[in-house]
Amino acid sequence: MAGGKGKSSGRHGLSLTKLATETHLHYPIFLFAIFLVFVLAAPEVSASNNSKDVTTTIMVAKIKRSYTIHLPKGLASEAPLVLVLHGFLAGRSYVCWDTAMSKYADENGFIVVYPKGHGLSWNAGDCCGKAAKEQTDDVAFVRALVNEMEMRYKIDRRKVFACGFSNGAMMCYRLAQELPDIFAAVAIVEGSLRSLNKPAKGPISVLIIHGDKDSVFPYDGKVGHWLGYKVRTPAIEDTVQYWIATDQCTAVPIIEKTSAFEKQTYSQGKEGTQVCLYKVKANGHFWPGGRESKFFRRAKRPGMSASQTICQFFLKNGKTASTAWQN
Repeated sequence: MAGGKGKSSGRHGLSLTKLATETHLHYPIFLFAIFLVFVLAAPEVSASNNSKDVTTTIMVAKIKRSYTIHLPKGLASEAPLVLVLHGFLAGRSYVCWDTAMSKYADENGFIVVYPKGHGLSWNAGDCCGKAAKEQTDDVAFVRALVNEMEMRYKIDRRKVFACGFSNGAMMCYRLAQELPDIFAAVAIVEGSLRSLNKPAKGPISVLIIHGDKDSVFPYDGKVGHWLGYKVRTPAIEDTVQYWIATDQCTAVPIIEKTSAFEKQTYSQGKEGTQVCLYKVKANGHFWPGGRESKFFRRAKRPGMSASQTICQFFLKNGKTASTAWQN
């Protein structure tokens, strides 16, 4: 995830300077052990009997980057592409296990890719870890990865998507701001937009899923806490307003309420975009509906599946032929 004790990057900035530059080197040993157990406990990314997984690498800015591709059996030509970005130090194996996104790929006929962050981190701007300290060009990595997938599998350029959790979600916000030409939509699960002062380069559909009990990135924007670090982050409602303005959506949302969440949908955006917010009741800094693990038991899980919700949102929010990404 994210946290830090440095100066804020602005009124809505994250106070993450120390984490972004030092955390991957200066955790106490026992914290390293906890995270090591956490990552190794997750099963490896593996294919079902009806699908295929391929792990490969690509060189970007003199760094060998790796990623795992999940290919459903009988995949149609020009299939949608979904990138799933793991949280800080969690790794792609865990995010694959926790989200079960490969299962949804099999059911819905899209390719899913699990990239590995540099030092198990993503450079979302001022966070996090090794990627931020070394200013790893993760935007270039993602662009190169998508180009590679297009060359290998002839993906549907109208339906290229990214979702992520925590630090991975923060990276998805950066992709939404910098690569709206490539991505039709992004989905953010328990993430934080690092700066509301940076304009996005174009319209893009955005799905935000956030728990009202997240103590790392508090929903109302108060100071959060992570491993002893204070985390300053904008309120989720402010982030929603940023994307409404970016996409030029209707100001009045369609509201749906259930026992598990409150949903706000802002539609009729530029180029057919929309912004959708799920405020998930009683969910902390976890992937709603994610799988159980023996190290992190979640007895009271929200009555919704973030993975299913994301898939439904993506499949309804592709680009039009005239706005599809071009090399």
